[in-house]
Amino acid sequence: MNKIKITYRGWIGHFILGYRCVFRLNTLVESGDIRVIVSTVGKLLPKDFFLGKGGDYETISYETYYETMVFRATLAEEYYWDWDGDSDNMLSIKGKHRVDHMDITSDKEAQEMHEAAVQEIVDRICSGEIS
Repeated sequence: MNKIKITYRGWIGHFILGYRCVFRLNTLVESGDIRVIVSTVGKLLPKDFFLGKGGDYETISYETYYETMVFRATLAEEYYWDWDGDSDNMLSIKGKHRVDHMDITSDKEAQEMHEAAVQEIVDRICSGEIS
């Protein structure tokens, strides 16, 4: 069995407007030389929020308020010597990857979606599907 290391990180793992996302999870899954980033973002503040104007949360893509994406990791030497998602090397996930509504349950649903994606990646590494 492969030894798995999971590191929860506090910065945005993907999405150009991620700085406007209230919800952001970035998890590094490692096993030997294998490194995978699981990133979930959502709850996008309206573009005028920083101008003191209110408004509803915006979608981050078509009818999507939260999304999870998975990438192989690459060492970001030029910035901060840490592992970052390689946008040219995205991995698909079989489980849920988006939340299409915004209500009191959405954050919990997005958290569960992220954790399920992390577990899927762990299982796929342990089975040898991701090497």
